Amino acid sequence: MIPLIGHTGIGDSRGIIHDFAGPYYVSLDDFAFGETHKYVVLTHLEGVSAQEFDEAIRQADVIYRKRMHNIFCDNCHSHVARVLNILNYKGRSNYTMIDIWWMCLVNSTYVTWSHIFFTYIIYIFFGIFVAAGYLVSGGK
Repeated sequence: MIPLIGHTGIGDSRGIIHDFAGPYYVSLDDFAFGETHKYVVLTHLEGVSAQEFDEAIRQADVIYRKRMHNIFCDNCHSHVARVLNILNYKGRSNYTMIDIWWMCLVNSTYVTWSHIFFTYIIYIFFGIFVAAGYLVSGGK
């Protein structure tokens, strides 16, 4: 939707994506807004077993299946933050949706080069359209 904000989910140890997709709904392996374009690899998970990791996701899923989705203050980013807080990821238990947004912005990798193109193509066309309009109007 908005590339600089995006939609987030978290993959469990089997690669199944869990995402808080709407009010009282956590989808499994059916990402709400299409396929994955970018991902972040969680590092520093030493001492966390696959079972513990999956359990943290399950706990967050249970919590978020009882919550109203709010685009501004309780959303997919908050769901991922809850998982990291349950895991005490990197010694922290106070992750917020802003932390998750920042992590996705600075630590993410695009799945393929074509995903970069398809993420930003609409904004490129919009920029071209605005620039063409400006030039056609004589710069006024």
